[in-house]
Amino acid sequence: VAEADEERDLEAICALLEGAGYKVCTASSYANVVQCMEESSYIPELLVSDIALPDVNGIELYRKLSHMAGVWLNVLFISAYSGAEVLKAYGLPMSDIHFLAKPLDSSVFLARVRSLIERPITLGLAS
Repeated sequence: VAEADEERDLEAICALLEGAGYKVCTASSYANVVQCMEESSYIPELLVSDIALPDVNGIELYRKLSHMAGVWLNVLFISAYSGAEVLKAYGLPMSDIHFLAKPLDSSVFLARVRSLIERPITLGLAS
């Protein structure tokens, strides 16, 4: 599942993931991503989300989708903000493995996606 704050970011992420052979459910709004999750018959291997979204921040989206799935999802946050410190501001205990700053380097992005899918790190977050 991928959600980004700008349509061109979403299209680029989708193209990268699909080009690498991943099945992608994209959404351009909070309502769309919730609908995508409701309609899917599987738990996504990875949620890729921008931190700053128009309707709700990426952390809240992560909480909501994890609640819907009944498990903490594997997640990769992206942001124009630099550093994982922005994640700490939202109260999420994350390592840098779960954060990439924009602009994204396609090879680094795909390597991080592969790494997170092959070796998921379970995260929890108080509601």
